[in-house]
Amino acid sequence: LEVAAGNGELTLKQALAAALELVGKPAELTTLDMMAALGACFASADISVTGVTLGDMWDLIKEFETMTVVPNTMTCTHMLGLCVKFSADGRAGHLEALAILNWAKKS
Repeated sequence: LEVAAGNGELTLKQALAAALELVGKPAELTTLDMMAALGACFASADISVTGVTLGDMWDLIKEFETMTVVPNTMTCTHMLGLCVKFSADGRAGHLEALAILNWAKKS
């Protein structure tokens, strides 16, 4: 998933949908799965993305957390990267970045 996104084969919408599909599988998910899913979203995001918000990313994180998957430092870094990309066109700002940092501290 992350490699395909990095190669430009997925849009952010497609990466998010694939990540949510992964969460819907009955298999035991790990921290690395969460990191790869957010990494795919980060790799596929650009400032022309429409129809996906930072709130959608939070929804994905909540899905992982309900399965007791704990984020790692790279997961938090991917989320901050998404925030930076969304801030390029005014869809995120310092408040969202602070919320991500607060989440990272608690994790």
